[in-house]
Amino acid sequence: MADQGLALCLGSTPWEWKRGEGYTMELTWERKNELQALLDRRSFVKVARFVPFDHQVVREGRVPELGRTTLRQFLPILTP
Repeated sequence: MADQGLALCLGSTPWEWKRGEGYTMELTWERKNELQALLDRRSFVKVARFVPFDHQVVREGRVPELGRTTLRQFLPILTP
């Protein structure tokens, strides 16, 4: 799931949707150790993809396609 534009949400509840520094952490190979340490202390995991309204995918009407791709990227954490 690393380096695919996904982020770990760092909020203390699953209902928080803020993004940016202190709220989310991009899933990258460079942050593998930091992410593992964070995940060891969490009771839930929330992974998200944030797409700005002015993104090309939105302008071209390809949001459903991106949604399907994102759900496929989540399979490694959804299936045992």
